Amino acid sequence: MMFRRTTKRVLNATKNTPANVTYSGLGYFTGWQIGKSRNVYRLGPLQEEQKEEEVVPDEIIIGFEDYLVEPISQSANNVIQAGWSGGSNTYFDNDSTDSETIVNTQAFEGSQSWFTGNSQLYGNPGIGSPFTPALRLENEAADETSFNTSLRGKTFCSIFYVYADSTDGTNDGSLLKIYNGSYRGDDRTGFNINITKGASLTATSYTYDINTNAFTEVPLGTLAYDTWHKFEVFVTYAVDGDPENDVFKYIVNDGTPDYILSWSNVWRKDNSFTPVYGTRLAFATGTDPESGWYIDNISIKDPPTPQTVPVGYTMPTGNVVTPVINGNGPEI
Repeated sequence: MMFRRTTKRVLNATKNTPANVTYSGLGYFTGWQIGKSRNVYRLGPLQEEQKEEEVVPDEIIIGFEDYLVEPISQSANNVIQAGWSGGSNTYFDNDSTDSETIVNTQAFEGSQSWFTGNSQLYGNPGIGSPFTPALRLENEAADETSFNTSLRGKTFCSIFYVYADSTDGTNDGSLLKIYNGSYRGDDRTGFNINITKGASLTATSYTYDINTNAFTEVPLGTLAYDTWHKFEVFVTYAVDGDPENDVFKYIVNDGTPDYILSWSNVWRKDNSFTPVYGTRLAFATGTDPESGWYIDNISIKDPPTPQTVPVGYTMPTGNVVTPVINGNGPEI
């Protein structure tokens, strides 16, 4: 028995409408087959009507293969594809001018990917930014407080692939930002990755020192144009709920992991703001002139085993790395 949920168009989509998403099961992060259905497992003996009981692990895979080759967000036509949203808005801001669209000219796997467009999507991930569907843990939470509590001690993994076409724009300073989007769909949270178009692509993250009230830019790698790059992030939220004890593990192109405490909730704590959380991915672009990015094979999963801090690791409130400081001030 194969199980798949697919809807090509969703009218007035919300955070709780994960259409065109394949929920599926596997043991861990090896051999993922993006966009393909997997077997539904039986639970115990068959019931009276000899029906199989569906097991739907908490996982979202977006391969874009079933999407229509047109913008994901079309507010003028009352269309938003596949359970995406503008966070707490139904549609992306600027969706009549930003040229974002599904394309069949570039893909990591299959034939289609998402192109962010050659103009400003939105400056920071918040209301109106592109938000993916959320995991069931978030969708089925009674409220934000219960959702925040349910995250404690859990690990979430996000994987996505990014491509920058050198003919589209090189060394123009264009910036792609990827975060988790908040439960309320109005802010950025979780991990943070910035990718900037210079002579090559520069990937960075930011941390925040609660003792010096300073943001620090930490390099994740220098990358080439005209090839796909894999980004993988594991986030383990602290059992005690203290954002300074969260663990963020970044892996680029299957390389050496970087452990960098993300800035957002530590900064909120330092400023007496309530931490916010979310499982959705939120995308934004910034720094005009803007040229676009291709995104493919997005995976979001609650894996079975929490990430542990490696032996000899010092939390980022101490001395973890010797980071590079952005002399012009961080664009976080």
